[in-house]
Amino acid sequence: MLSYLLLANFLIATLSYGWMLIDDYQHGTQRLQNNLVKLEDSYHDSLVISLWNFNSEQLRTQLKGMLNFDGVEYIMVDSTDFGYVETGLKPNKVDIRHQFNLYYEDQDNNRTFLATLTILGSYAQLYQQLETRALNMLLVLLCQTITISLVLLLLIHHLITRHIRSLSEWANAFSIQTPDHPVTLEHRTTNTMHKQDELDALASAIEKMRLSLLNDMHLRDQARMELEDTHNHLNMAIENTTMGFCRYLVREDHMETNRNFCYQLRTDQETLNGMENPLHAILERMNSDTSAEQRERIYQLLQGRIKRVQGKFSILKFNGQEGVFDISFQAIRFHNNRPNEVLICSVDHTSEYYAHKQLQDLNLRMEASLRQQQDEFQHMAMVQSSDLERLQRECDHLRHQVTNRQRPSLLALVAPTLEQASQATEPDLAIPLALATRSFNVLTGPAKQSVDLVQFIQHHLSQSRLSVALTTPLSLIIDVKLVLIEFLLDHLLVMPAKDNAIDPALTLSLQEQALTLTVVLGSHADKPLPLLWTPLLRNICEEIVNMEVNGHILWSDDQSSVTAVIKLQLEDL
Repeated sequence: MLSYLLLANFLIATLSYGWMLIDDYQHGTQRLQNNLVKLEDSYHDSLVISLWNFNSEQLRTQLKGMLNFDGVEYIMVDSTDFGYVETGLKPNKVDIRHQFNLYYEDQDNNRTFLATLTILGSYAQLYQQLETRALNMLLVLLCQTITISLVLLLLIHHLITRHIRSLSEWANAFSIQTPDHPVTLEHRTTNTMHKQDELDALASAIEKMRLSLLNDMHLRDQARMELEDTHNHLNMAIENTTMGFCRYLVREDHMETNRNFCYQLRTDQETLNGMENPLHAILERMNSDTSAEQRERIYQLLQGRIKRVQGKFSILKFNGQEGVFDISFQAIRFHNNRPNEVLICSVDHTSEYYAHKQLQDLNLRMEASLRQQQDEFQHMAMVQSSDLERLQRECDHLRHQVTNRQRPSLLALVAPTLEQASQATEPDLAIPLALATRSFNVLTGPAKQSVDLVQFIQHHLSQSRLSVALTTPLSLIIDVKLVLIEFLLDHLLVMPAKDNAIDPALTLSLQEQALTLTVVLGSHADKPLPLLWTPLLRNICEEIVNMEVNGHILWSDDQSSVTAVIKLQLEDL
């Protein structure tokens, strides 16, 4: 958000200042043209009189006075009497040319041609004024951008970041053992609903989740307490009532039972005695996994092999309900070493079994619900922590960009060259001037755009008609400032290779989010290389790469080749 706001502010301000400079340029050129018309109207008659009277001193004085007008640098009079009379210096580049003839008119309106006056001028002074104004505007824009970035940083920290950090600290301190700490945001107004924003909604959702979790835990504790009460009541009921009792007569195949035993099986005495082999009928209703083994042990007891069998039995009651019983079989009378009478005592644990099963199901559901809510909360905490880290990285990246824009090192390198080039006429300064001008064009050039960098480099080198040993991947689509890549290719590879008999090579590689461009210039037959990259060019390239993409350049020289390794981080492009 900070990047987009600052970019929008920078673009709007740049367009506004550019429009103002264009308007000043148009008004300045129009003013200079108007000055020439006024100059002709003002000096025409006086120049005619001086020429007619053959007053050369007065003529030269008038011509020197005309040089005081803005933009006028050279004046020449082509006269039939005086020949060529000139004053001032001819400009290297003529931006203004104004010429008119001087005629003397007598009383009879007869016109006599005296001379031709030529005025030459340039926009050098206007360009200097516009350059000074552009520099002032750039300083104002820089101060404005820094101020806006600081204000936005403070606002985001005050309104968003500190509250997200508060939620993160609460999430780190939260646990199932201590869920009573409420979710609060410092210095947030919650009096009316329309004042709440997304952070309040997030805190409210987390607080609702915490309260829901507390409520579920309370319900679970309440259910456990109710189950314990039910278990205690059942134990008390069993202790205060008579257990199920049955006396089975083996030889008569007859059962004598009490009411509790019949009630537990949901039958009656007559029904049991009306069955053929009632004990076998009861044993056949056993339906647990160990029923076969349990029946086998009871049959062994009836054969006299063992005297007692006790355990838990799962028996299908006569009303179709599944029951769980604690039953003991005890042989109490024998005949010929075989049991003649078997005492059967039973306790019905069906209610307790189902209650325990319901408790297990409830615990499983509660544990699943708690795990789900805990996972959701941890996921939400991870998302918030990730957002906080992303905002912190964006703030650090923005702070780094603002710091780089404050560095005057590039201006300190380029300004002396521009000043010398503007005051001198030697052609040796043309190359440094072009280099400095193009470096400024890179800094103020168009924004980044998504492009296939490999295809762009191949196309650019093909247009330069230079044979280069190129090593690149098949394709690399990234967001990059194309004027920066053109500047580095032209000044580090194309221009030195065309001006000298050398073998150029370019390698493009991508490793661990780092983009590396390696430029190698080598001579034929191991000949010593001339100075291909001047210190000024190296310093400008290093500063532009550092300011624009937070990268750096490694230089290496030997007798037969020079190498420049440009390292860029993709996250800074």
